Amino acid sequence: MVGCSNSRSTNSSGESALTARSRRPALVRSSNARRSAEPRRIVAEGGRAVGIETADGELIRARHLVASSLNPQQTFLDLLDAALLPREMRERAQRFQYNLLAPLFALHLDLAEPPRYRASAERGELARAFMVILGLDHVDQFADIVRHHEAGTIPPTVMWGACPTLFDPSQAPASRHTAFMWEKLPYRVHGDARNWQRLRDAHGRAMLQLWQQHAPNLADAVIDSFSRTPLDIARDLPNMREGDLLVGAFANDQVGYHRPFAGAGNYRTHLPGLYLCGASSHPGGNITGLPAYNAAQVILADLGVAADWTPAPIAAQLAAV
Repeated sequence: MVGCSNSRSTNSSGESALTARSRRPALVRSSNARRSAEPRRIVAEGGRAVGIETADGELIRARHLVASSLNPQQTFLDLLDAALLPREMRERAQRFQYNLLAPLFALHLDLAEPPRYRASAERGELARAFMVILGLDHVDQFADIVRHHEAGTIPPTVMWGACPTLFDPSQAPASRHTAFMWEKLPYRVHGDARNWQRLRDAHGRAMLQLWQQHAPNLADAVIDSFSRTPLDIARDLPNMREGDLLVGAFANDQVGYHRPFAGAGNYRTHLPGLYLCGASSHPGGNITGLPAYNAAQVILADLGVAADWTPAPIAAQLAAV
């Protein structure tokens, strides 16, 4: 089950391609993948999750289970009827917190040519670096970055990104390129996330200026660009509440077996037939696929289904050492 909003597509590969590839095995088995189908509620009958109702009123019944990759507030508070949620679980979902340091600001470029970094003149391998980090010159900067996030102010820019078309030309027209830079910035900038509406363009320009210092050809290579603030990301991708790149803090007992919270940390929920499989579950965000991989093992075990890709039990692995 995936909740969608008015998100802006920025490429035809990368994360979106990973999603498409992950659908292929399911489609071979006569499954049906829906895109841009927004869930309104999780439907339960007889004390068990049996499907979802979409925002346009369609009821999609599950043959075996409902798996949610959404954050805990969406899954438990927005989509489940209050009568199905014990008070303690409701309070735990309400208390789920997001990362202070992980709200994301993004600058995206359409380019006539890839960035040409000054440093590549001496280190030729940098011309095809998979990831580039700019502005991080000393470990002592981290404490300053934390102070700015706590105060809701913008720190000196530290950003990281890539030119994906160096490795996947399908992301742009022939002889053209795409590139991006990400920066972690406070969600409630100057005390209110709405301030990003007036700060967006100026900060995007500041990021581009820093980028041009290291890759001067960008002064003439940019065809078009756009920026997305933590507020934009939270609006377009509501799973990333407060623009949190990792979809949940790794603190307040939200780690490991207790992620997202005690009672929902083994991918099963209190409601039979409802499972969690997203970044708010262990081991958390980033594009690893591990929360869903772990959840799939739990689901298969509950269904009594064996799969050739599941790891051997830990006892068997230890015995083989």
